[in-house]
Amino acid sequence: MRQDQDASQPDRMYSPEADFLVFAAGETQFALPSFFVHSIIDKPRPTRMPMSGEAIRGVIDFPGGAIPLYDMRRKVGLPLLAEEVEGAIELLGKRKQDHLSWIENLKRSVAENGKVTVETDP
Repeated sequence: MRQDQDASQPDRMYSPEADFLVFAAGETQFALPSFFVHSIIDKPRPTRMPMSGEAIRGVIDFPGGAIPLYDMRRKVGLPLLAEEVEGAIELLGKRKQDHLSWIENLKRSVAENGKVTVETDP
């Protein structure tokens, strides 16, 4: 928050002159008034806490005590990034196999001097 802003004056905190932290979870963008941002930590290593809920990745040590670390993707109902990447890799593997089968069928049609029976529209 800029020095001229005061949390007791929300109309100033949300004014066009206010500073915001803008971030994305999936394709959804969020903006958080900078007043609420104490610091940004690069790749914190959270300690898992039992029964803390799906959206809480764990807690991290911070001056003044432990604080919860939220996974915004889970908070807005998206799969974990690792799950999304794994799904994309699996899909690409299937498409690769489809393409290889298509090439083999095309080669066979050409070798047999027959009619091309494979799909030709991508």
